[in-house]
Amino acid sequence: MFIPLSATMFSILAFFVASASYRAFRARNFEATLLLIAAFFVMIGRVPVGDIITEFMPVGYRLSDLANWIMDFPQTAGQRAIMIGIGLGVVSTSLRVILGIERAHIGSGE
Repeated sequence: MFIPLSATMFSILAFFVASASYRAFRARNFEATLLLIAAFFVMIGRVPVGDIITEFMPVGYRLSDLANWIMDFPQTAGQRAIMIGIGLGVVSTSLRVILGIERAHIGSGE
C-alpha cells in the first residue's frame, strides 16, 4: 500500500514542480534561461527516465550525474551565501536589541 501511495505523491509533486517552474522561470533574460536549463536537468536527472534517456553515455556523464553535480556545487554555494546573510542579520538584530537601539520587542509604551 505504501509503494503506490508514494508513487502517486511523487507524480503529483513532479507535476506541481513542473507547473510552478514554468510560471516562475520564464526565459526573459540570460540568467533566467540559465536557471531554467539547470532546473530542467535537475528535474530530469532525479527520475529514472533521465538514466534511461542517457544510458548510452559513459558513467559520470549521465543526467543523474549532472543533477548531482548541480546540487553539490552551485546549489551549495548559494546555500552558504544565504546562511551567511542570515547570520549577519541575526548578529546585527541581536546587537540592536542588546544595545537598546531596537525596542520594538518591548512595545512602544506610547
